[in-house]
Amino acid sequence: MQFVTVFVGGEEVGLPIEKVREIVEQRPVTRVPSMPATILGVTNLRGRVVPVVDLAGALRLGARAADRWSCFAVVETTFDGDKLQLALHVDAIGRVLEVGDGELQAAPTFGTRVRLDYLVGMVAVDDDRFALLLDVARVLSPGELLAAAGLRDGAPGG
Repeated sequence: MQFVTVFVGGEEVGLPIEKVREIVEQRPVTRVPSMPATILGVTNLRGRVVPVVDLAGALRLGARAADRWSCFAVVETTFDGDKLQLALHVDAIGRVLEVGDGELQAAPTFGTRVRLDYLVGMVAVDDDRFALLLDVARVLSPGELLAAAGLRDGAPGG
């Protein structure tokens, strides 16, 4: 398996490479009224309207001010049976990881800042660090994005 790692909220997380369409510079985002806080708005990507998701917010990690390393990881997911591209706002791009048989480890049941059901596992990236490998379909599901924004059933205020 291959993953592209990104940094968000002080964590290195891996996105399945088959879901990542491209990495692009951070670009202007247009806010859309009544969208949950985890949806920053939309951006124009070569003439296409692409929703921009705050990945740190979706994972319930602390947001960091955008800087010159901030960018968008454009991923493809499925929504109501249709393919949808989302631009994930991330703090920085990491590396491509090749995860072989036996290298994927279960995430610990304690001490992880990201919900366990958002993870497919973790993998060592250095002698003393791990990358958390995300289940992109789960993290980016509409219900999860609303829940991360503190909304229930699409109604503000829970």
